[in-house]
Amino acid sequence: MIRAIRRVLDMFAEEERVRCISIASAVPNVFCAGGDIRAVRTASLAGRHDENEAFFSEEYQLNLLIANYPKPYMALIDGICMGGGMGLSVHGRHRVVTASLKMAMPETSIGYFPDVGASYFLGQLPLGLGNFLALTGHSMSAEDAMYCGLANLRVSSATFVSLMLPTFDFTSPSSLTALAMPSTKVGHLEMHDKDIEQCFNVPRLGDIFDQLRRHQSPWSEQTLAMLKKSSPTSLVLTFELMRRCRNRCLAECLDNELKLTRKITRSADFMEGVRAALVEKDKKPSWHPQQLSDVDASAYFDDEAQLPRVGRRALNHSPPKRNGTIN
Repeated sequence: MIRAIRRVLDMFAEEERVRCISIASAVPNVFCAGGDIRAVRTASLAGRHDENEAFFSEEYQLNLLIANYPKPYMALIDGICMGGGMGLSVHGRHRVVTASLKMAMPETSIGYFPDVGASYFLGQLPLGLGNFLALTGHSMSAEDAMYCGLANLRVSSATFVSLMLPTFDFTSPSSLTALAMPSTKVGHLEMHDKDIEQCFNVPRLGDIFDQLRRHQSPWSEQTLAMLKKSSPTSLVLTFELMRRCRNRCLAECLDNELKLTRKITRSADFMEGVRAALVEKDKKPSWHPQQLSDVDASAYFDDEAQLPRVGRRALNHSPPKRNGTIN
């Protein structure tokens, strides 16, 4: 799929008759829930690590192409959009969602980390909010996605269908803004904005747990429970990746993520997390190590590692805007 989309985008970039691009799912209620992470695990178990490196390298190159695409790119997102689906959508100019949206980067729950440029687009958010979404894998509603700018247009189901027609011209931002459907709901992120900043805008990962314990509220208890289910190794690596990539461009963030995939896809927690969630589906992963303090992040971040670079800097990419601003 990555290669097919790349071929089409390369072709349409040179085709003068094509003024704009839209991408939608062929399956109702699911935009894209990511690549086949089970296949990555199988390749790792068989020692076919070159296959995994090629897969992630090509995926990240596609993310960068979308961010730098010379023509308007619209992702039409209905229902579930997670993992790799975020890479196919949030890097584009227009991110259109419906009320059924469920958007997340839930990788810490399977022993992995938020990738496809998440260290960039979550790093563009206020520090606490970016850390919260990266570490917890919180499933965002349409209101949440609009609030933090990962989506920038919310429409009705009927309007969504009309946007899928090839006759619709979305090259003018004003024509899109007129289609926006206002929401009277307050999403989770806006409701708990101050709580999130207080607990997640901290210098150390352990401070997040301390802040949540001191907070003593239903929200903090629920958030703490979510974190305790995740791989300690994934939490440590995600927090460190977010710190390292702060104020970096998209290409640099993708390069750092590509280096990290090489080691984490060979790790015990990745094998175990995917097994528990997607293979045997018992939802009972056994993490090793079990304590944050026992995780050695330096074993995963090798600054001397030589891997193929994802590509050039994302010169034309604007970071997401909060509160649904069309950019």
